[in-house]
Amino acid sequence: MSRIAHRSRFLNLMVDGRLPDDLQSTLTKRDYLERAAAGGFPEARNRPARRRAAWFAVFLIARIPAWSPNLTQREIRAPKVFVTDPGLASHLRDLDIDLALRPELAAGSDGPVIEGFVAMEFARQAAWSDLRPRLSHYRDRDAGEIDLIVEAQGRVAAVEVKAGSGADRSALRTLSRLRDRIGERFSVGVVLHTGPQASRLGDRLYSLPISALVGAVDRTRRRGG
Repeated sequence: MSRIAHRSRFLNLMVDGRLPDDLQSTLTKRDYLERAAAGGFPEARNRPARRRAAWFAVFLIARIPAWSPNLTQREIRAPKVFVTDPGLASHLRDLDIDLALRPELAAGSDGPVIEGFVAMEFARQAAWSDLRPRLSHYRDRDAGEIDLIVEAQGRVAAVEVKAGSGADRSALRTLSRLRDRIGERFSVGVVLHTGPQASRLGDRLYSLPISALVGAVDRTRRRGG
């Protein structure tokens, strides 16, 4: 999953509500974890694993604020904090990819790494997007939580990130509830996952491989292509 020279337009397409539902990716969870663990710092990515661990010495964080649309009085307004480079985050978590791929041993270690990787890719795309989007997250005390909210031009897109191979009922329920609450402002809700298959889940709701976001077009093919 090399960094693509041309700029991915996923964020713009999402705000416009124009996501593909006919992608099939050849990437696996291992591919995403390895890409996250390699990070984005060229100095680290060009080193072997052992020397990469020695290079990481500095803490860089990004705060993603809470989205507060006043849909309920029980909204939580604390920001989410991410390490800006997923390689550094993996190093700090002492990520063992082989263990993370075994559910009985992973103990949830894969989820935060994948979510941070996706969040920082959105932040990267937001920095160059002509839409000038605002990134936030949503959570209320009734267990409603959405990993990322992208707001631009009066429209709202919602993103759930899953380390598993597809969307689960909880993610679909949360996205559907937001769609129904804000109506026409809701452009799209998408579950990004580590599986190969894309699908449409309902009105303005999609399930897509993470490769659709990171622009790995060289390893993603259209069905029947």
